[in-house]
Amino acid sequence: MYKIGITTGLLRSVIAPITKLDHSYIDAVRGAGALPIMIPVYENLENVPKILDRIDALILSGGVDISPLLYGEDPEPEAENFIEERDRAEMALFLGAMERKMPILAICRGMQLANVALGGTLFQDLEKHGYSRTIHRRREISEDGPDETYHFANVEPGSRLYGYMGAEEIIVNSIHHQAIREPAQGFLITSRSRDGIIESVELEHYPNFWGFQFHPERMLHDPGIRALFLDFIGSIGGGR
Repeated sequence: MYKIGITTGLLRSVIAPITKLDHSYIDAVRGAGALPIMIPVYENLENVPKILDRIDALILSGGVDISPLLYGEDPEPEAENFIEERDRAEMALFLGAMERKMPILAICRGMQLANVALGGTLFQDLEKHGYSRTIHRRREISEDGPDETYHFANVEPGSRLYGYMGAEEIIVNSIHHQAIREPAQGFLITSRSRDGIIESVELEHYPNFWGFQFHPERMLHDPGIRALFLDFIGSIGGGR
């Protein structure tokens, strides 16, 4: 059984730090026939090769904002909740996984982190930069569900994503206030929201990389997304 490493968040508590992860990631990996391995935030980056030795693929999960200092900007007031040790650990994991040609699935914050790690930049807050924040994240957190909304995304014909979805416009979920501003070198944009925000990317010369601003792990009811997720697992070991 393939082992899929999933990065986790860090919740600072008055008692002790807490490792956290949306269970949707775990359910999605298990549903694809693989074993989810939660990766806590490591301050000692010497552990990164040992972690990568023990997994077959990497999922960079969603979570809090990435420190703007990592892409050369001063923090704006709207940016929030930086955890710099998580940023450093996940960048090391991502770059190490790339060196090994390991399948990588980068979701929401994960796609943003991959972009920054490869030299790109982010919008620190969409609303401040003229985009409708309400399209991409609900203003109020619901007590009976995640703080997400849904909107249309235009898919690039000829992209791998189009091959799975079979449509030039799809509906995606959304729960973010930051997004890619300047794409990193090698990023191929495969979909955008109607207001122009990058919703998914591929990586040139790296067929086993998927980047999504939306959350495919919560969209497995969609046949195209489910097939994509299964093929992500199937790409391990030189498969599709």
